[in-house]
Amino acid sequence: MKLSEEQLKTLFQNLSPETLGSVIEHTLLNSQATQLELENLCKEADEIGANICLNEGRLQEIFKYINENDFKNLRKIVAVIGFPLGATSTEIKIFSALCSMDSGADEIDMVLNIGYLRDDPNKCKEDILAVAQTVTEFNKIHSSNKILKVIQENCYLSDDEKKLASRITAEVAQETGLHMFAKTSTGFGKPKDPSTAIGATVSDVTLMYEIIKPFQKQGVLVGIKAAGGVSDSAIALEMMFEAGCFDENLKLLPNISNIFRIGTSAGKKIMDDFKQRFKK
Repeated sequence: MKLSEEQLKTLFQNLSPETLGSVIEHTLLNSQATQLELENLCKEADEIGANICLNEGRLQEIFKYINENDFKNLRKIVAVIGFPLGATSTEIKIFSALCSMDSGADEIDMVLNIGYLRDDPNKCKEDILAVAQTVTEFNKIHSSNKILKVIQENCYLSDDEKKLASRITAEVAQETGLHMFAKTSTGFGKPKDPSTAIGATVSDVTLMYEIIKPFQKQGVLVGIKAAGGVSDSAIALEMMFEAGCFDENLKLLPNISNIFRIGTSAGKKIMDDFKQRFKK
C-alpha cells in the first residue's frame, strides 16, 4: 500500500523521536572499522537514543568503552555472526553466539545458509534452531532476554524463498519461545542483476509481514528487521507501517521495538531528517 502524503504526515505526527530511536540499530560492519569509528558510532547512538550493531570481534573493546562512559540513551548492543555469507558451520555459529553474549551482546544477528534453504529447507531450519536453542538456554541460565535475528539476504532470493525463510524463522520462534526477527539483508550482498535492490525495500517488508503476522496473532514473539540502505525517515515510516507498527487509524502501537527494527549506518541522518520534517 502506497501511503498518501496526508497519511505519511499523520504517521510522522504520531511518532516521537524517542520511539523512532528505539527501533534504529545504528550500524558499522565494515571490516576496516577502527576503534575510534566504533566509539563515534556509540556516541551517535547515544545522541539519538538508538541501539548499535557491530561485528563480534570488536565486542569486548566496545562493551568496555560503553561501560566506562555515561551513555544514558544508548540502548542495546547487537552483534552479527556467520557474517556476511552464512556459510559457516552450525557449530561455529553456536560458538560465536555464546562468545558474543558472554562479551556483552544483547542481541545476535545470524546469517541464514542460503544453500541449505535451497537444497533442504529442513536443514536450514535445523541450523537456525540450533542457534536459537543455544540463545534460549543462555537466557535460562543467566536470567537474560537475549534476542536472535535471522538475516535472509533477500537480494539473492525469489519471493517464494523470502517467504520460506521468514516462515522458518517464525516457526523456530514458535517452537523455542525465543524472541526472534526475520531480517532482510546484510547490506553486503551483490546480486547478479544490477537492478535488484541490495538492502531493504518496502515491498520486502510487506511480503515478510504477510508471513510473520499470523504468528504474531498467535502470540509468537517474532518481528521484522529492515536492514541495508535505509537512510530516509519517510521510507523508514513506510516500512514501519507495512510491518504493523500502526493500527488502522494510523495510531502507533505500543512497544513497536519488539516487532520492528531498522538496521542502518545512517541512523543519525534518519533522525535528523525526521526532526527537520516535522520540527520535533
